Amino acid sequence: ISATTSRDDVLALMQSGNGEQIKYAQEDLKADREIVMAAVQADGKALRYASLGLRAERRVVMTAVLSDGSALEFATDSLKADRKVVQAAVQSDEDALEYATEAMQRWWYTKHGQKRG
Repeated sequence: ISATTSRDDVLALMQSGNGEQIKYAQEDLKADREIVMAAVQADGKALRYASLGLRAERRVVMTAVLSDGSALEFATDSLKADRKVVQAAVQSDEDALEYATEAMQRWWYTKHGQKRG
């Protein structure tokens, strides 16, 4: 991906399963919901390259954590405190709980009877 790569070409690349390649995209494309959704569907951790605005969108983050629970690390704090988002992340990768807010971690351990190792 270069500065001259078209939006359609970047989208096609994301849709072909190369989500991590979004890191090379122009900043405006990292704020493009369709491109970011395709990227995080292919690779949840591609969320790290999305614009702050998209990292705050529940639908985008849910898609990312369903692909890779550890993508929760790159969500905004408000979504790291969202029960449904955290549940989806932990179901995908139980280690993702470390990226949830402390309050959400306490809730999780209380609800599930688990303690930190």
